[in-house]
Amino acid sequence: MLPGLGAPNGVTLLLPLTFTMSPVAAIILLSSMYWGALFGGSTSSILFNIPGEPSSVATTFDGHPMARKGDAARAGGGLPGGARWRWHRHRVG
Repeated sequence: MLPGLGAPNGVTLLLPLTFTMSPVAAIILLSSMYWGALFGGSTSSILFNIPGEPSSVATTFDGHPMARKGDAARAGGGLPGGARWRWHRHRVG
């Protein structure tokens, strides 16, 4: 989670560090940064009703009420798939 910074900006900040790395290691680092920021922002949205990333605002509508009812594991279970769908939607559309 990078509050106020966002996943794309975090990747941009790490980009100069990848110039001396092998291509595979650089892509792994940048993709881990991106997915980690998205997943972390969704987790805080579900548990605390505070979106960590702008893309996690919608998660507060359903995820936090589910967590208050004791169903946080089920609310967070779809996060990896949902983040993948968000990424695909931005790339295609």
